[in-house]
Amino acid sequence: MSSTAFFWIAVVNFVIYACWYFDCNKRTDRFQSWTLASVVAVGFVVAMVLGFGLWISTFCVVPRAVVVGLLASDLAHLVFPGLQRGKEEAPSIEVGGVVPEKA
Repeated sequence: MSSTAFFWIAVVNFVIYACWYFDCNKRTDRFQSWTLASVVAVGFVVAMVLGFGLWISTFCVVPRAVVVGLLASDLAHLVFPGLQRGKEEAPSIEVGGVVPEKA
């Protein structure tokens, strides 16, 4: 297998894993999206200031920032359990806001 094919397989696998990890925590993690966006933005800005190119920033720095953001969010919720959503705040699984009636 060529190194280019291996690289793209690794990128796709990382994206799938990161999306799955994000999805697993989104019901109870109140600030996961904000933490993730902040860490990725800071990682991208730091990479550009240090003179890394767009490709290196996108494929080397940002994936590491994603992992750091997800882990930082998880650690913050372990240390401060009050940050977690309660059951009353969790997004519902209703379709279109309508609750089907029981027959």
